[in-house]
Amino acid sequence: MDAVEQRREQNTNAHQTTNRIKKDERLLEEKTVPLFGSPKFFEECKNAINKNEGYADSAHDWETSFLFVVELDEETKEAFKNLTKMAEDNEEVKRIIKNMGEGYGFNEGDLKKGKIDELAVYLDLWHGKCREIKT
Repeated sequence: MDAVEQRREQNTNAHQTTNRIKKDERLLEEKTVPLFGSPKFFEECKNAINKNEGYADSAHDWETSFLFVVELDEETKEAFKNLTKMAEDNEEVKRIIKNMGEGYGFNEGDLKKGKIDELAVYLDLWHGKCREIKT
């Protein structure tokens, strides 16, 4: 194989590798699931409901709201407590906890004290569409 053919093969291989990486990155982006209970999670739920034609047809005359409560298990509560201990000396962890608290509807003080037992979620459904989801 001469130098030109080798270079051509290298370029082809590099191009194929680049395309494969881009494809893998797209798959990762598509498969990323927002943290349960976060604003992004509920925004995705709302979008999924509003894109579902079967739901829209079935619920075309529904006019209702739901309030449901998710009780946190002991392991999750302990994880929050451990995070707040880590935050004492780490500004990045402090920022994450603050954002988590806001995202989950908890205040930072409750997170630090471990006074989090549940997550209340309000779901407003109207004529086959989700008008609002909030915590």
